[in-house]
Amino acid sequence: MTVKRLFAIMFIFAMTAVAWFILGSSLAIRGHFMERGATKVAGVWGVAHEQKPPVITLRSGGGGEVVQPVSSRVTADIQLEYRRVGLLWYPVYRVAFDGIYEVQNTGNETATYSAAFEPPAREADLDDFVFQAGDDKVQSASQGDQATFTLNHGESRTVKVHYVSRGMDCWTYAFGKGPVNVRNFEMTVHTDFRDIDFKTISPSEKHETAQGWDLVWKYTNSRLTSSEIALDMPQRQNPGDLAGRISFFAPVSLLFFFTVLLVITVVKNIEIHPMNYFFIAAAFFGFHLLLAYLVDHIDVQTAFFISAVVSVFLVMSYLRLVTGARFALLYAGSAQLVFLIGFSYAFFFEGYAGLAVTIGALVALFVLMQATGRIKWGKSIQ
Repeated sequence: MTVKRLFAIMFIFAMTAVAWFILGSSLAIRGHFMERGATKVAGVWGVAHEQKPPVITLRSGGGGEVVQPVSSRVTADIQLEYRRVGLLWYPVYRVAFDGIYEVQNTGNETATYSAAFEPPAREADLDDFVFQAGDDKVQSASQGDQATFTLNHGESRTVKVHYVSRGMDCWTYAFGKGPVNVRNFEMTVHTDFRDIDFKTISPSEKHETAQGWDLVWKYTNSRLTSSEIALDMPQRQNPGDLAGRISFFAPVSLLFFFTVLLVITVVKNIEIHPMNYFFIAAAFFGFHLLLAYLVDHIDVQTAFFISAVVSVFLVMSYLRLVTGARFALLYAGSAQLVFLIGFSYAFFFEGYAGLAVTIGALVALFVLMQATGRIKWGKSIQ
């Protein structure tokens, strides 16, 4: 191995790294433009929902004072599914909402009340909509819809809300602005998924079901500083983002692979020309290039394994001609499986990719240091 050849290999590595950067950047740009697909999905499935209790107002004798229900029973059945636009997945859901709110006249005289319904979102489509105060029904579902009723002293009436709607990303139940007093409140949320991020108040009770959770919030007489209950839908791994991160990390894989190849060829006294390294680098790049465009059309796991098989076949079949079958299979093949396939697959494990790659890199470094500790590099590289 000469210094001139070593610099030629370093140049090939650098140019391949530039190609990976361009590929990763193109994936990021494609993903950025495809984020506009969120508008398209929202137009069909709706936006994030924030449901508030009906605004109950004391009209006679109260000067428009807003009163809190003496009890609230709320149920939300949330069913999750995903919609894909290009390289991005969107968590969309169907929610069946039911709310029963009891209003009581605690004054000494007969009073008139109004209950106003607030939709969960301005763009929300509400199916099977019911807004009812006692026997009075409001059939439409626009903001400001009101039902007016009169209660004698001590008399109570229930205000009912029911609808089925569709939303995306997050579902929220908001009590109101700022700290609020909540009396005899109970809300049960049924889900058909388990991975939930509670952005604010965690449930009082959790019961696991066959498909997801039954989540219960209970308050007897409480003052809540956090005035909303928010559930973030679990995000699905976006194939474009995953392929982009794998591409940006690819130079590390190739660096380790080239290092192993250089060490083994020095130890075994095998000559590999820089042009051979060029074709090997091209086969490595082919893995990421194929993955980047397969994820547009098929499942990301399937795309990954197809790309891996193609790349490994290219490298091993080529090195079989250059160095022989034993070297190609035993050394190059195993190194490619570890540094290209193994390191890349670690990105499927969200939050553990860096740790997995670091451990693998340190183990590989230890093996290389032990294998080359007695090599006289001054004599091996002229």
